[in-house]
Amino acid sequence: MVCKGITFHYPNTHNGIEHFSYPFQMGKKYLLTGVSGGGKSTIGQLIAGLYHCEKGALQYPRSAAGDKSVLYVAQKAHVFRDTLRNNITLGAAYSDEEVLEVLNRCCLTEFLAKLPHGLDEVLQEPYSCSGGEAARIHLARAILRRPQILVSDEITANLDAHTANRIDEVLLSLPDVLLITITHKVKETLAERYDEILYLENGRLIESGTMRELVKKKGAFYHLLYKA
Repeated sequence: MVCKGITFHYPNTHNGIEHFSYPFQMGKKYLLTGVSGGGKSTIGQLIAGLYHCEKGALQYPRSAAGDKSVLYVAQKAHVFRDTLRNNITLGAAYSDEEVLEVLNRCCLTEFLAKLPHGLDEVLQEPYSCSGGEAARIHLARAILRRPQILVSDEITANLDAHTANRIDEVLLSLPDVLLITITHKVKETLAERYDEILYLENGRLIESGTMRELVKKKGAFYHLLYKA
């Protein structure tokens, strides 16, 4: 998937993305980082088709054609007033085994065990679960659909360290998925596991490379990682 000179601004502002170009490779794992307001989430939403470019173009491979192939998972996720099963499957035909397996992968087994009716418990949005549980339900929806491209936007921000680490493991272990993880809080042990790191500032790509390359450079990413 290639971004070519993408430009986008929010209405009546100068905030957005300026001439962003980058060749993302299918199956690789990317970390988008930088200070808040740098344009990370905007890039993710453009890739996911939630916004449309003013200039430039997004080129997707044929394998990523279709509305289930590129999915965006946000920190603030919506929970429907429906059963847990339907919240995960969105009415599509998946077996209980598939649903239970993805709930386990997304650290929702304990949440499921607390529900009197299990998968058939009706979640009374937004009071049935915490923000962290809602984010994991949203992630489970996405993983169940086996996307070719998955954008994860700050979904571990409100989770405890143990659960956040487990979710990071789930994301990084997804096979054959182009993963784009967005965060402004970078952990060294996590960053070194990504194929490439992109640092954005004021809507522009400032640096990109492996963690080793960026640390050696001692530029913007280095200061975010070690001087914050």
